[in-house]
Formats: sequence, structure tokens, C-alpha cells
Amino acid sequence: MIKYKIIFLLAFVLVICGNAFSQTKELSFESLEKVPYKFIVNKTQFRIRVYDTSDYKNSLVLEKYKTKWIVVDTFDYHRAIYFKDFNYDGFVDFGLLDKWESEVCLFNPTKNLYVKSGFYSDASFDDDLHTDTSHMQLVDKNEQVYFDYLDYKREEWYSTLFQIKNYKRIELGVIDNETKYSEKDSGYITTKVIVHKILNNDDGNEKLIQEIKWNKDEEFDYSKYWKNNWQKFLPQKN
Repeated sequence: MIKYKIIFLLAFVLVICGNAFSQTKELSFESLEKVPYKFIVNKTQFRIRVYDTSDYKNSLVLEKYKTKWIVVDTFDYHRAIYFKDFNYDGFVDFGLLDKWESEVCLFNPTKNLYVKSGFYSDASFDDDLHTDTSHMQLVDKNEQVYFDYLDYKREEWYSTLFQIKNYKRIELGVIDNETKYSEKDSGYITTKVIVHKILNNDDGNEKLIQEIKWNKDEEFDYSKYWKNNWQKFLPQKN
């Protein structure tokens, strides 16, 4: 009887762990200073702990358990860590919060390791991927194409089309706007919308695709633009 109770308890714990990250979970740096944070992914135990508080460099350590704890990666100081299934593949990922964006680590189940994927908008961690109001949306599941969105001062905003390939973020295109202050509207209004195609992620080389003069009352529908034109931004296959 005791044996079956133990099996049931373990099964219950696994269910809890499997559903623990269905929504974004936030972990502060201060809480990590008190105790390491342990979590299980793909039947593998990981933990994140503070390594050194005297220096911002390499102050966080990601470890994997194999008969003993082994360091698999290090990170500089970040005030918080977000946990979420970021690319919706069924495995929890995490992002290290910075001022405007997070460095995201995606879980690779084949290697049972986390891969540094690139930098994503902080707002993406609070979104439901499948709503029209989210900061990050899936455009095409087969090609793993997404776009995200961020607004900031003076009614300025930008939206980036990108692809997740081999667990790496590859930027494909950018839409942003130019604004000016309007006495009539008592605020900033969009005067131009600019679309660029990213030609090379390494050097930031890009190509101007379109400039759209904008004097309308409604906002530019960047979501509709990406959904109608995303294939034009994919790299040409050899």
C-alpha cells in the first residue's frame, strides 16, 4: 500500500511540474540570493542560483543534475527571470529580464539543454500567443515565423518579424513609425510608417521596402501587414 501511495505522489508531483509554467512565472534576483531555484524539464532537474554578488558578470549560474550538480551556463546580473513555454513546444523556457528586452533561453529536448536564442521584448512574456492584442504572435507554425511589438515614448513603436530556427531568433523585417507633435490633437501623431527587410542578422544590414505616409486617425495595422506579407521576408533557400 505504501509503495502505491509513493507512486501516486510522484505522479502527482510530475503533473504539477508539467503544468507549473502554463502561465508566466517571475523569479526575482533577490529570491535567488536566498535559495537556488530548482525545476524539472523533460525529466531532467535544473537549478538557477546566484554565483557571485560582488560582480555583475557571471553572477547567475544554470546547473544540471547528473549524480551531482554540473554548471552548464552562466549569465550576468538580471533583476528577474521569467519562466514560460515561449515557443509553445511543450517545454519550459526562460528569459532574463533587462530594461527593454530579455535574453531568452529555449529548451532543446534532444540535447536536454538550454540554448541562448537571442533577445526578445519583455512584454512578450505576459502575452497569450494566440490573441490579436498580444505583443508576440505566431504567424506560421511550419516555418516558426512570429512577430512582436513594442511601443515607447512619443507614440513611437516598432514591430519585428522573426523566425525561430534551430532555437535561434533570426530577424526578418522591421516596421516602425515616425511621429510629430500635433497642436490640434494635443499629442504625438504618426506621420510615416517605414518597412525594412533584414538582410543579415550579424551586421544589421537591411533593405528599405516601403515608406508609407500616414495622416489617418486610425493606427497602422502592422499585424495585418505581417500576416499578408511575411513570406516575402524569408531568406531565399539555396
